Amino acid sequence: MQEAMKDDILTSRKQQAILLLLEGKSMVQVAKELDVDRNTIARWRKEPLFLEELHRQQKEQAQLITLRLETLTAKAVDVCCQALEEGNVKVALTLLDRFDRIQERATNDERNLPRINVQIIEPMHNYTVNAEDLLEANRKLSSN
Repeated sequence: MQEAMKDDILTSRKQQAILLLLEGKSMVQVAKELDVDRNTIARWRKEPLFLEELHRQQKEQAQLITLRLETLTAKAVDVCCQALEEGNVKVALTLLDRFDRIQERATNDERNLPRINVQIIEPMHNYTVNAEDLLEANRKLSSN
C-alpha cells in the first residue's frame, strides 16, 4: 500500500501512537500522552494497518541501527589497531571486551546503543601480538 494512502487511513493519533511505541513507551504511557484509554491503544495494536505500519517502522529503525553499529565497528577496529601499533594491548583488549558488550546490548535492545569512551595511554611495555592471540586473550577475559 502506498505511503500517502496509509497516512490517510491511519489517523494522526494512531501515527503519534506508533512513534511513541517506537520510542519504547508502554501502552499506558502512550495512552496518557494521547489522552485516550489504554484499551484504545490495545485495540489499535490489533488493527492490521496499525501493526503493518508499526512493523515497517521498526524494521526501518533496525536497519538504521545496524548501519550505525557497522560504522561504529569500523571506528572501534581503527582505535584497536592504533592501540596495538602503539603496543597498548590492555586498551585493545578492553575495546574488544566492550565491543562484545555492545553487540549483546544491541541485540537485546537496538534502540539504546551505548557510547564507548576510550583513552589511549602511553604504553608501559612494548608487545608484539597477533590477532589470534588477542582474540584468545579476549575470550579468557570474557569467561572470567
